[in-house]
Amino acid sequence: MALSLWRSGIAAVAFLLGFLASGGPARADLFDVKASAMEVVEEVGRVTDCTKDALEAVFRESPKLFERLSDAVTVIKIADMLVDAKDTEALADFVRWRLGKTAEDLMKTYLPSSWTVFVAACKAYYSALELIRDYMVVPAFEERMYRVYASHREGHANPSEAFEAMSTAGFSGYYVVKPSMIERYIKARGWNKEYVAEGKVSKIVDDFWMNRLEVKYQQDLARRDLEATRDLVWKKVARELAEVKRRAGARSGMPLFSREDLNSLKGWRLSETTFWPPGRDGLKPEEDPSTGILRQSFNLIREGFVEKKRKEDGYPSVYDSSGAPMGLYRGPYLSVGVMVENRVMTGVIAAGPDKGKPYSLDQLVVLGSSLPSLAAGKVDEGALPLAGLAWSRVLRFSSPDPKDGELGHEAFLLTDNHKIYIRVAAFAQGRYGFDTRDVLLQLVEKLLAKR
Repeated sequence: MALSLWRSGIAAVAFLLGFLASGGPARADLFDVKASAMEVVEEVGRVTDCTKDALEAVFRESPKLFERLSDAVTVIKIADMLVDAKDTEALADFVRWRLGKTAEDLMKTYLPSSWTVFVAACKAYYSALELIRDYMVVPAFEERMYRVYASHREGHANPSEAFEAMSTAGFSGYYVVKPSMIERYIKARGWNKEYVAEGKVSKIVDDFWMNRLEVKYQQDLARRDLEATRDLVWKKVARELAEVKRRAGARSGMPLFSREDLNSLKGWRLSETTFWPPGRDGLKPEEDPSTGILRQSFNLIREGFVEKKRKEDGYPSVYDSSGAPMGLYRGPYLSVGVMVENRVMTGVIAAGPDKGKPYSLDQLVVLGSSLPSLAAGKVDEGALPLAGLAWSRVLRFSSPDPKDGELGHEAFLLTDNHKIYIRVAAFAQGRYGFDTRDVLLQLVEKLLAKR
């Protein structure tokens, strides 16, 4: 599985055991193997071939759609961790200390019953293991014994029958391992050998090895069936996968801005007013359900100015030299609005130098053919000289209010796949003299780089 962090989960058991020994709870029933949002998005992306950005956008908008997908990724994660456990002791500890009831219930819902048998075997081995390692070093795993045991299990023998066959087979080596282990166990317990019921110790050793060999066998079965298990899990959430893929597919490749994009602009960075009032997120794309248009709206602040939160309400404000707050409409800010939608091609050019190229009769092209109407009260500054644009037009606008109105630039753009509108406005008639066209150009370049 692509989620490499899952592989290191077993290593945390030693730390967890140390914590428990130091006074932690007797049993970690916390559901601490639950897949994170990042893991869910990554794994769903692997299955659907949707982009990370598109899936994250759908996740933010419709988290409930991902609830069963999160469960599915969680059980796949658990299956991977069980299969990847380095030895039988790690398996027993993982099931004992990491799997709570919630996790086991999910496994019963999504995984074949063979995985429930696997977990039960791990629990049985943990009990047998504790009787040994409380008093002596756990002996090394015996591959020769396991090969004999596994061959009988493959022949449809149950665990008791397979162990009996292994223990009586001279070539398994158990006749050497068992007496030595019994002797070391009695010595470790400080018992007098003459007064110990050797049959009791013999059963402890037999139980240890039978359960140990069975856990290894169940792990091998699970490893062999892992891909089929994953396929089965995804089939159980096929409806949710299809809906996520549909929504994300419409967004894949949609050129929208990230915080990193805006903080890398020359002379500008993202303003925290974008996230005011608390709970608002102007960077989060909002979709018009009737048109499919995605919208973003955010504010930029000029480099060199520092926003500080007001004590009374936490509003991020900039203060002038006298200490008075300037606010969004008096401060060194630009307001940016973005609209993006997929461009639907409606035909193919029949003749001329562009013969064979697709074209669209979309709204922007219609508007672009009648610029006097489009540019009422605005100044047409022509096209943008940028590669990757099939068509563009930039307009400069200004509010009739000479004191508190806006001025700025807006661009209507067509790429091969998208229709884009960007508006950059300075408040208070641009008293700071900001070059809104330069900022607009930087933003367009950022979007084109995402194609």
